[in-house]
Amino acid sequence: MTGLLMRCCLLIAAAAIPAASPGLAQGDPGKYRVVGGAGLVTCQDWLRARESGGVVLAQIESWVAGYLSAYNRHVAPDGNILAGRDPQSLLDWGEKFCRKNPAMTIAAASDAMVFELNRAKEKK
Repeated sequence: MTGLLMRCCLLIAAAAIPAASPGLAQGDPGKYRVVGGAGLVTCQDWLRARESGGVVLAQIESWVAGYLSAYNRHVAPDGNILAGRDPQSLLDWGEKFCRKNPAMTIAAASDAMVFELNRAKEKK
C-alpha cells in the first residue's frame, strides 16, 4: 500500500471509530480516542485557518466532512443527520462554537455539532 493510500485509510478509520460508538458520539462530546489527523487540531487553529485559507483549512474541513459522513453511515437512524442543513449554516455553527471554545479539538467540536443536530431533530 502506498504511503498516501495508507494515510487516507488511517484518516477514514479515525473518522469512523468515534461514530461507530453511538453512546459516545451522541451524549459525551470529546470522550473518545482520535487516532490522528486534523481532528486533533484546536478550534483556535481552525479559526486561524479560516482567515488565511489554504491547505490547512481544507484538511480540517475535510476531516469534519468525513466525521459527519461516518456518523451518517454508522449511527444516524435515518442516515442523514444533516437533512435540511446547508453547508454555510454548519460553518457558521462551527465558528460560533469555536469562538466560545478555542481550546477544544476539532473532534470534540464535531461531536458537539452532532449532539446539537440530534437535539434539533428531536425537537421537530
